[in-house]
Amino acid sequence: KDSFQYGQYIINAVKILDIQNGVYWFSHNPNTDGRFHHNLLNLNKKFRKYITYDNQRLVEFDLSNSTPFILASLLANNFTIDINNYINNNTLINTKTYFSKNTLVSYMSEKIPEYISNKEIQDFLDSCIKGDIYLSISEEYLNKNIHSFYENHFFDWKTGERTYTDEDLKKVVKKDFLGMLFAENKDFQPMQEAFKKSYPGIYSLLFEIKQEFPYQSLSYLLFQVESYVMLELLARDFNNKNRGRLPFFTFHDCLVVQESKEQMLEDYMKVRLAEIYKKPPHFKFKKW
Repeated sequence: KDSFQYGQYIINAVKILDIQNGVYWFSHNPNTDGRFHHNLLNLNKKFRKYITYDNQRLVEFDLSNSTPFILASLLANNFTIDINNYINNNTLINTKTYFSKNTLVSYMSEKIPEYISNKEIQDFLDSCIKGDIYLSISEEYLNKNIHSFYENHFFDWKTGERTYTDEDLKKVVKKDFLGMLFAENKDFQPMQEAFKKSYPGIYSLLFEIKQEFPYQSLSYLLFQVESYVMLELLARDFNNKNRGRLPFFTFHDCLVVQESKEQMLEDYMKVRLAEIYKKPPHFKFKKW
């Protein structure tokens, strides 16, 4: 344990010193997750509150339920922009299989009427927009997974108590829901049963997709569309509108600015998200 803690200390110290010394790295692979990775993103969250820019604290704009919302938007045709133009001109790559995003999206579009009612799609979209998609399936998930859920996450061996808050519950359900979404069909069975109970048509469609395509294809698709929205439609547009003079950072489904620019970014996001989506998602700001 001590050697592990010391090892983590050295890793964190090197990351902090790199930032302090202005040593930055970044990577972007448009053919896998499409996300922009960098060493600020790679820094442990507990250290982010110490990062400043021109002696100002940073705040992040966070899209609520970003990945489920992207899925819901694809199912509900919730984009106002021509997302198909992006999809049709980009390739999704698996280590063993080459296939295109438009093949997967075309397959989804063809199967949606067969599996899912319009009401179920709209209910799923509305739950993602409100930010309660994880809590909405939490009760059913507890029913399916009550014993291991409590023992793995909220069982205090000293007192014998099992207590948790809604926020605790949301974090665990989110982790297992995303794990289920991106894993093989044989994994995360309690979460699969809970999701099937709440959204049977969407569950059946996703199950079939992961049978017909490499199971990673769904995660690649959702991450790449999310990255396209965040990097191209939001970050690039925000940068152009400010003529490259306003510093900001991207964190997957977040934009990060100086504290003094919070209102500026909030005003921009309200307008821009309404231009991209028919029903825009909620977002929140969080100080580092």
